[in-house]
Amino acid sequence: MATSFINYVGPPNATFGIAEQGNTVTDSVGNTWLCTARGLSGQPGTTWIQIGSPSTDVITAPPASASVSVTPGTAVQNTTGGDAGIGTYLFITNASTATIGIGVGTTSAPTLYPVLSSFTSSVNTVLPLYAHVPNNYYFLVKATSGSIAATANGVWFPV
Repeated sequence: MATSFINYVGPPNATFGIAEQGNTVTDSVGNTWLCTARGLSGQPGTTWIQIGSPSTDVITAPPASASVSVTPGTAVQNTTGGDAGIGTYLFITNASTATIGIGVGTTSAPTLYPVLSSFTSSVNTVLPLYAHVPNNYYFLVKATSGSIAATANGVWFPV
């Protein structure tokens, strides 16, 4: 990601005189800057943009989508290498006054928040669930009260 300085006195950590449009300069920490408008260093009208690979703040691509095995009552950890969303379908085959909760946290027992309360059903029901899960955090879905018979599947996706 480029950093642009409009009417900036010059690239940080660099000293020089007149800058012509198209000239480049490398500052003392290794960043390369391109002059996009002519001017005298330190004078209004000189425009710079950082080009190439910056020496700090490197941004990597988001994780690729990947399937994830989700079992109700068992936490799953995001090990994709970056923050990810999780999309899960909970296939409920039987529920008795169940409250279903989901949670995200740093341990395998995150705080659960209800997404469906006092749910009773003897017919097949599909409950879609989505959450943002930071890298190395855990996602958990389970009945916090009552009982459910359910299976699930899911997918990690970039956020």
